[in-house]
Order: sequence, then C-alpha cells, then structure tokens
Amino acid sequence: MLLFYHHVDLNDYENPIKMLLDDSLYIPLETERRTEVNVFLEPSELRSRDSRYQLEIFDDVHPFVEVGKVETKTKNQNLESPEWDNRQVRVFFRMNSKRTVYVRNVSTIYDTLGEVGGLLSIVYSLSLVITRYYAVE
Repeated sequence: MLLFYHHVDLNDYENPIKMLLDDSLYIPLETERRTEVNVFLEPSELRSRDSRYQLEIFDDVHPFVEVGKVETKTKNQNLESPEWDNRQVRVFFRMNSKRTVYVRNVSTIYDTLGEVGGLLSIVYSLSLVITRYYAVE
C-alpha cells in the first residue's frame, strides 16, 4: 500500500510543504489470517509570515494532513466470520483531534528597528551614567 507523507521544509519559501511517496506499509496476505491496518492521520497547518512589513496577522496558511503512525494487526479468524464478511484486509483511516501548527517568521523591519531602539537605550543609559559621574565632580 502506498501512502503520501507530507512534511514541512521551513527553508523553502516557494513550496514549504513537501510530499513523499512511502511504500513501507507492506500488508502480507495469508489465507487463514486476517490483517487489520489502522492509519492515524493528523491535521496540520503551516502559518508563515514572509512579508517584510507584516500588516496582517498571518500572511499564508497552508493546511495539510500528516500520517502520525500506522499499526498493523494480524488475527487468526475463521473464513466464515461475520465480522470480516469474507475480507482478507481491513484498512481504517482515523483522524486525530490534535492539530499541529508550524509557524515560520521572517525578521521584519519592525524587528530591526526594535533592536536598534534597544541598542540606543543602552547607549543612552551608559552616557547618562558617565555624564552624571563627571557632573558630580
């Protein structure tokens, strides 16, 4: 069984959500055994702030679904079992209620101005201390 996995690449600004084809989910078919597969899906979203001016709260929101985990169980069942209804494999896709949020922030002009303002306040405080020292003498 092929599954498409999604993962987030925070360094890619054009297409941050990548798809991978995974064929690691292998379901062996046996005549006297039944296989049950539970695929747990997790809703996720990427919130990116890529604008230099950030006039909005979030510029882009990209929703996607990740595969959390896959559980495979094999059972010895009778062929005429009403629970299985002559099926060899049952696959269940289960959606998790937990949502994963990835956030990518880009340094903006306001961040730069804040750092400069912090630097200016330190220089102002030091010059005040030095001036006060000479003013007392």
